[in-house]
Amino acid sequence: MPTFEKVRLDGTIIPVGVAIDPGALASGDGGGGGTPSVIVCNATWSNDVLAAAFGDWTGHSIGPQAANYRALITFDISGIAVGAPISAVELETTTNWVSGNAADSYYLGPYNLNGAANPQTDGAALAYTRADCSTDNYLAGDTQYRTTGQKTFSLGAQAIADILAIRAAAGTIFTLALRQTLETGTQHYSTIEGWTMGAEAPKLRVMLTAAPATVLTVAADHSNDVDQNGARGDYTAHAIGVQTTLQYRTYIRFPLAQFPTNVTPLSTRLEVDCAWVSGNSADRYVVGPYNGNGLGNPSVDTGAQAFARSDASADFYLYGDAQPTAIRTLLFELGAQACIDLKAAIDASATYFSISLKQISETLGSNHYAGINGYNTATPPKLTISATAPSPSPSITSVGSGTLNDNDTTVGLFGAAIGTTKSNGWLELNSAANGSGTSVVQTTRSWANGSIVFDVVPGALSMGTVYAIVHDNNGNKSAGYSVTLQSHVPPPPPAPVITGLSTSTLTNGKTGVVITGTDFGATQGAGYVELNTAADGSGTSQTQTITAWSDTAITITVARGSLPYGRLYLLVHSDV
Repeated sequence: MPTFEKVRLDGTIIPVGVAIDPGALASGDGGGGGTPSVIVCNATWSNDVLAAAFGDWTGHSIGPQAANYRALITFDISGIAVGAPISAVELETTTNWVSGNAADSYYLGPYNLNGAANPQTDGAALAYTRADCSTDNYLAGDTQYRTTGQKTFSLGAQAIADILAIRAAAGTIFTLALRQTLETGTQHYSTIEGWTMGAEAPKLRVMLTAAPATVLTVAADHSNDVDQNGARGDYTAHAIGVQTTLQYRTYIRFPLAQFPTNVTPLSTRLEVDCAWVSGNSADRYVVGPYNGNGLGNPSVDTGAQAFARSDASADFYLYGDAQPTAIRTLLFELGAQACIDLKAAIDASATYFSISLKQISETLGSNHYAGINGYNTATPPKLTISATAPSPSPSITSVGSGTLNDNDTTVGLFGAAIGTTKSNGWLELNSAANGSGTSVVQTTRSWANGSIVFDVVPGALSMGTVYAIVHDNNGNKSAGYSVTLQSHVPPPPPAPVITGLSTSTLTNGKTGVVITGTDFGATQGAGYVELNTAADGSGTSQTQTITAWSDTAITITVARGSLPYGRLYLLVHSDV
């Protein structure tokens, strides 16, 4: 089962020891929510450059050898939202060689003054010039490159401003330049690992203050290799590359069923164990989404389909990675596109997200391949996703009186985490508590974080028990709240009331006698007036002749009929 973890500013992970529980994780660690989110931006290209040529090695020199070298690193920053609340930016590199002395120091700054230009399209001579960050820099006189190992640089406020400006202009790359301060001597240089070196490749860590991040780690539930003939290996270790006459590609499937829908991935990392290498250090690999977007289930595809859909040459997250050339744990930072694909899969309620790996060359006749441990080993592939903390689901505590008439208006619903504005949210009445039955959207008059005012719309719902369900703006929904829906039975109209008579004595045939009162009805319809020997109308009756009728006055011509002389009772019968 996937688990959520909390991530610190320094990148260490704090386990919270619970399975996915969006409600429990709504406020991050339950405290002040001050831990920033971290977006890891991959280096998509790196190189060193002389005055007239690029170096094109996996390691890049900074400083003078026979000629002077400057280093360039380009990062994919498309995963950073426009206007993101960036609190800090860090560069992480690994130094693998030092040749110099203890006096060497270094500049680190934006390529071409603001980091927005692309050195790959500039050419070597222009790139060398634009890599001179001696006046416009983030760091000057830094001494970390005097020694080997992993180095972390805090780039400061100007780097934040430059990144935000690039994203505001719809830019997606950010390039850093590194040069030695003096650039004198013959063998005073440091060498850093380049963009194809996996875990040791340069990384840009961007810290956000907007919301705490959670980290979800999901183990693969299926994996395999498949050759160009459609035959699957079905071993615990999977080949990537060429075994003489066979080209092998590997796919890895990750389950998504328990991933909350109300989160946004910020970074995605694939971890696999490389258990076998047969080839040379020049082999390079592609990591990308299975079938172009990560959707689908490779285990049910035919072998031929699985081989074709594992070709990530055009749609890839990493291209030219050198990590599988050695037996070790491989860490692939998959970048912004993987986050986009993963979010789309989550929003689509996909069951699986799958990743493929292949060798770039796949030239037959050799034995150049790597073998990685599969899902059924002690060290299965893992997908680690840093994401925004899931928001809490709405809850309902009461709906009106608990009984709704089918024509009720301005009914009050009360609860929690409903959302301050309706936006994309809605309220429904559903015949099933889980929302799978007949659904009718209700007409909302107002929407606040703790309450909704709505008019009842029965639609196709049957009378009886139904369930109110609130859907918020984040894609969450409440549990169904039971209410009783009943047909509205209008109250009987008020009975007519006689308040006056235009004469105190009635004689047979007398015309123009006016009865005044209330609730006679606007029209006569089936209404009538009678004289009766009993006050309750149970005696001898004689219907009167009507000459005019309104709600408050009736004019009659008196008809005695067979009634006796003496005390009689005048009764008005309305149309209803």
